[in-house]
Amino acid sequence: MKKMVINSFYNTLIDKEDAIPLSTMLEIERIRKSGNKFVILTNRSAEELAFYNRDFPFIDYIIAFNGNYVLDVENNKCLLDSKLREADIELIKETYPNHNKTFYSLDKSYCEDILCTDVYKIEVELKPREVKKVELINNDYIKSSLFVYNKKTYLEITSAKSNNCKAAELLMRLEEIKKTDVTAILGNDSEIDLLRHIKNSYVVSNAKEIKKLSTNKTKSNNAKGSENVIKKIQ
Repeated sequence: MKKMVINSFYNTLIDKEDAIPLSTMLEIERIRKSGNKFVILTNRSAEELAFYNRDFPFIDYIIAFNGNYVLDVENNKCLLDSKLREADIELIKETYPNHNKTFYSLDKSYCEDILCTDVYKIEVELKPREVKKVELINNDYIKSSLFVYNKKTYLEITSAKSNNCKAAELLMRLEEIKKTDVTAILGNDSEIDLLRHIKNSYVVSNAKEIKKLSTNKTKSNNAKGSENVIKKIQ
């Protein structure tokens, strides 16, 4: 029976050296040789993962920007594409005029105001005093969540049109894989929707808020947590 592993990338698959341990790569290769599919989940762009997939290809699909972009890696084919509207981009600029902001397109990121309308995600760096009282922006067009990176807290905004669950369901239909045959390995707060959607989900022990919602935990990303789960898959 074909299976699928959806593995979060930052804070989950790569270790403190910004690398994937060789032993983990060999486990990924093992399950793929058996016909299983390996999916990378990232809150950033698919383009950022090209470096890791170059010399030792191991990715079948990439779910990027919190589910708003899905890439078939082997065929270099976009399967889902949901950008932010121009009105939403302007709303974030107006709401956070004095904050450091990063705008993400498919292959670039910008730290200043841009004219580009192909924006999939905006990150707003929050000031320490704002973190506990910040109000998430969620409506019919945009969704937001918090994440911590290098001890700084960011508000990340993407389109509400798609999400990690819809992206995962798309790949399950395409590969004819049942939800019960999907394993998710997660480590970021923006992946809570998938944690609730995929019953067989594991959270790395060094995750922040998301680990409080999971009974299935694995080792930290610095202790080969993903590998610990992948080894169980036959």
